[in-house]
Amino acid sequence: MRTAGIIGGLGPATTAKFYEALVKKCRQKCDSYPPVIIDSVSFPFALEKEVVLNSYSERAMLPYLINSITRLNNSGADFIAIPCNTIHVFIEHLREVSPAPVLSIIEETIGFIKNAGLRKVGVLSTANTLESELYSSPLRAVGVRTILPTTAQQTCISGIIYRAVRNETVGTDVKILNGIINDMTNRGAESVVMGCTDLQLLLNTKNGTIIDSMSVLLDSVFNEMHAKKPR
Repeated sequence: MRTAGIIGGLGPATTAKFYEALVKKCRQKCDSYPPVIIDSVSFPFALEKEVVLNSYSERAMLPYLINSITRLNNSGADFIAIPCNTIHVFIEHLREVSPAPVLSIIEETIGFIKNAGLRKVGVLSTANTLESELYSSPLRAVGVRTILPTTAQQTCISGIIYRAVRNETVGTDVKILNGIINDMTNRGAESVVMGCTDLQLLLNTKNGTIIDSMSVLLDSVFNEMHAKKPR
């Protein structure tokens, strides 16, 4: 298998679940454990709060990400994946500095939506992902309409994501998320994209309404690990 490089720590619990899920998939379909290099990025807690909760200072994250890309390339990664949607606002910058190909969770998820023939999807994400139109713009280009949270709903979602990253989830968080998902389906969404991988810590990803971007990326990483190495 080709070696996967993973930019981790965004947040740590999600990185751990991604790795565990990849190991489980290999146990089911392969005859060995997956070759994986994980670089857990050491973001300052204050910067994490600014980006996730306040939708601010995301540009300050870029040097940390470039350093992570460099370490993964130097460690022998054949390709790189980032199980975090928000960071993909920098995907082109990261691809420019990486000799190894960098998969995009956004592109892979949009491909999944397109192949499923969906025309209207809701999007649950950080405010940064929403404001950057990481999903809305490319989905619009392929004829898919996005159903977005209201301003009040997005404020709730951002708080829930931040608490999930900090392992400080409260009892009402899941109920609030499910209420927002129901509202989106009532407004016409055929499915709802879980466009923040930390939400899989809270939501039932087996729910047929939900498209789990982390699960989509996992399948893409698995397939890439088994692809022939370029000559």
